[in-house]
Amino acid sequence: MLAEMNYNSIAYSGIIAAKQQLSISANNVANSDTQSYEAQGLNFKAVESGGLTTSPREFEDPKKLY
Repeated sequence: MLAEMNYNSIAYSGIIAAKQQLSISANNVANSDTQSYEAQGLNFKAVESGGLTTSPREFEDPKKLY
C-alpha cells in the first residue's frame, strides 16, 4: 500500500517545480546571445508518496533550444 498522500504537498511540489522551470526558461532566453552561456533545464521525477522532485539538467547544444 502506498503511503498516505497529502494533496496539499503534492500541489505545492508541482507549483514549486513550475516556478523553477519558468525561472530557468527566462534565464535561458535572457542569456541566449551570451557567447559562453550554456542553457539549463530541469528534470522532473515523480515521488512515490505523491508530488515531484526536480534536478538540474544541461543541454549539449543550447542554440538548438531556440
